[in-house]
Amino acid sequence: MKISGEETVSEPQWNDAGIDEQSAQKATAARAQTTSLARAAAFALVCAVLLLLVRTQRPNASSLKVSSPGGAASGLASSSTAPTASSIVWENSFESAMQNAQSANKPLMIDFYTDWCGVCKTVDSQTYPDANVIRASQNFVMLRVNAEQRTDLAQRFGVKAYPTFVFLNPKGEVISQEVGGYGPGEFVGLLQSASARAF
Repeated sequence: MKISGEETVSEPQWNDAGIDEQSAQKATAARAQTTSLARAAAFALVCAVLLLLVRTQRPNASSLKVSSPGGAASGLASSSTAPTASSIVWENSFESAMQNAQSANKPLMIDFYTDWCGVCKTVDSQTYPDANVIRASQNFVMLRVNAEQRTDLAQRFGVKAYPTFVFLNPKGEVISQEVGGYGPGEFVGLLQSASARAF
């Protein structure tokens, strides 16, 4: 039908269900657009969550308490010469940790982690602060290694997942290697088991 001075408007065409075909097409297009928008919103939400996880970084080695059994006289950086009851004493490098393990005749535990590893952050916040874990760690030379910064060590010990805990005897021989997050009780068990097999 033609309305004078305006555009042509066609008569509605009805389908078998009694629905105007043009309205049905518009409704289908609107549903498709709504579905696309919902998918885009869900994708944006997932991206935002991942970005937050990446930005929440694990403490780096420079912010950790570092100690060596030889103290300042050994030429190694240290903030304390003896383990404290309030935190684990972490070595600052594999080379110094290995040297200290040999001189103190203690096994070495290496925690291989990455900054983006959520399980690693859980171990940091829930396992390492536990008083029983701190006490058990005093029988070890303890070291954290960012596997993305020390790829040579990660490859040397065959690290493929995070966190990976590698236990070495004072001679540098692998006692055991464990992968995954552990709660305080389980972690104390790992330390005790490695300590018993170190000699």
